[in-house]
Amino acid sequence: MKTNVKILAVLAMMLAAVFAGLGGCENASSSVTPMEPSPVTPPPGTSPEAPPEIPPETTTAAPTVGLSKQPGVQYYLTFTSDLTSKTVKVYDAASGGNQLAGTLDGSNFKFTRQFANSKDLWVTVTETGKGESSRVKVAADTTVITPTSFTQITDTNFTTHFNTTGDKLAGIGWINGIFVAGGNQGRAAWSDDGGVTWTAISGTPVGNSSSLINGFANGIDENGDEIIIMIAEGTAAAAWSNDGKVWTPVTVDIPFSGDIRAIVYDGSPGNKKFIMGGSKKIYTSTYGKTWTTNDTVLATAFTGGANIGGLAYGNGKFVVVGGNSGNPMGMASAYSSDGGITWTTNSGFYDGTHDGYPKYGLVYNDTHGFVMVGGKGIVMHSTNGINWTTVAWHGADSPNAIPPKFGGTGQSAEFINRVAYGSGVFLAGGKNGLTLYSFNGTNWNLNPGDNQTSGSASPVTGSDFINGIGYACGRFIVVGQNAISAYTP
Repeated sequence: MKTNVKILAVLAMMLAAVFAGLGGCENASSSVTPMEPSPVTPPPGTSPEAPPEIPPETTTAAPTVGLSKQPGVQYYLTFTSDLTSKTVKVYDAASGGNQLAGTLDGSNFKFTRQFANSKDLWVTVTETGKGESSRVKVAADTTVITPTSFTQITDTNFTTHFNTTGDKLAGIGWINGIFVAGGNQGRAAWSDDGGVTWTAISGTPVGNSSSLINGFANGIDENGDEIIIMIAEGTAAAAWSNDGKVWTPVTVDIPFSGDIRAIVYDGSPGNKKFIMGGSKKIYTSTYGKTWTTNDTVLATAFTGGANIGGLAYGNGKFVVVGGNSGNPMGMASAYSSDGGITWTTNSGFYDGTHDGYPKYGLVYNDTHGFVMVGGKGIVMHSTNGINWTTVAWHGADSPNAIPPKFGGTGQSAEFINRVAYGSGVFLAGGKNGLTLYSFNGTNWNLNPGDNQTSGSASPVTGSDFINGIGYACGRFIVVGQNAISAYTP
């Protein structure tokens, strides 16, 4: 009995200790090390359940793509696969650069606004639900054309709108797949297939029936849209358009007077500006719609009573050339490095030998510099717009000959009116429809079959003068006297 009592006492003491260890004090601590749970042994023939896998992001396959073009209309990207449910991004630099806008059409990406195709492009594709593909390089169009073959424009809309027995066409421009041609009586027409067929623009889109449309320039307006400016002499005037079809007269602070014969756009970063000029006057505009006049800026820089004949921008400066017909000392050139605010005379422009009147022709290319053409068959070249050299071309004369004359004697018979650059070549044209070309601006070739004396084998058959030359997307168009005009393949 006593033994049982002792056992009960011991049990009571043990239970009291246990209940004391189960107290609810939050600060109590225990030295008891918790036990790890025992692994569960799966039944024979089975394995532990694996956690669900997170599928890796699937990357869109890199596209196979190339650059295509419709001559005179547009460049576009062609993919080997359909682009449905895919997003295409196109950049003008390897690091991303500017993204170029466009629309998808089946397996083609067509640019909303044309680009200067002197750079490589980089393209990515993203399929819905997948990651962006790696960047693919599309090489720039480096095709060099030799402009020796021309097809005459015979579309009746063109030949009836422009009088083929007297009309003078002097301007040809291009915007977003549209060529625009203009001439006297303020008449103009547009083409969306590279110059093959044309639609007349009703009325006079610029000036009046006394105006001669003679030039165009492209830039960017205040909305970031491409804009083209059309200019005219006779009754001086200018108009703007975002599509080449519908035109609006520009606003100018002082009414135009004299002639407007040249226009150019500086689109370099931070320097967006149009400049146009004529009769020693300069007009400037940021977006092309509203213009400011400066009729004194060239008074001292332009010597010999010269009038503005050509404008170009390159190598960080605006360059202007001009002259007076029949007045050798009237040849003049000046340049501006501050956006047209001040101008400096190119004192060495006239070489004392060639009294060529540079009426219209001046152009710049980043690789080859400036080229100027004018009366007396003159062609001049400059790398910087300041120092000029009279150059020759290869033809019937020796390679280093003084430029041969165009058709008889007298300055009016020897004019080279216009010069343009595209697809790796300069193309110039003038009296008797003669054309000449150069791949570097210094060595020139008279087109095969052209007769340096009479011009009887001109590629633009029947044209008295080539007065305008335009270029876009691998195609030149030349326009001339009696509305006779033509395009390269």
